[in-house]
Amino acid sequence: MATRGPRGDITKTSILRAADQLLAAHGRVEGISLRRVASEVGVATNALYTYFPSLDAIWHDLADER
Repeated sequence: MATRGPRGDITKTSILRAADQLLAAHGRVEGISLRRVASEVGVATNALYTYFPSLDAIWHDLADER
C-alpha cells in the first residue's frame, strides 16, 4: 500500500505558480476552482490538499509572496 505524503513531482511553489498563471489569465480569483488549479499543475484535486488545506490558503500564500 502506498503511503500518503508529498509527491516528488509537485511542490508548493509549482502550485502557487499555476494559481498565479490562472489569476493572470482570468484577472480575478472568483471562478478559479481548486479543480482548475490542480488541472493546471497536472494532478488530481485531492493531491493539492497535501500542500494546502484549501483554495483560500493558496490565494493567501500567493498574496504573501507578492
